[in-house]
Amino acid sequence: MAGSTQFTQILADILNRKVKSLSGIDPTLLGAAAITAFGAGKYSSIEAASTAIRKISSEFSPKLGNTVKYWHLYNNYIKEQDTALKYKLENITVD
Repeated sequence: MAGSTQFTQILADILNRKVKSLSGIDPTLLGAAAITAFGAGKYSSIEAASTAIRKISSEFSPKLGNTVKYWHLYNNYIKEQDTALKYKLENITVD
């Protein structure tokens, strides 16, 4: 995710929340390193270890116009799925 600014912006828009992008190493490896550092007694908590280790490269804020568009698209999708499911349920035949 850190490599794609477009995907990270879309994620921020859909979630309607700020999304921070980490620089450098894979976040999974950073998490493993934080847990290891905590387990080795270098930090008092996993949260303290992860805060010390991570480097934020950029922050993406939601764009309200996009958030509204995604919300409408999602609601239309749900309505279509609901209609399709009702149709399937109405046309079930039991032998």
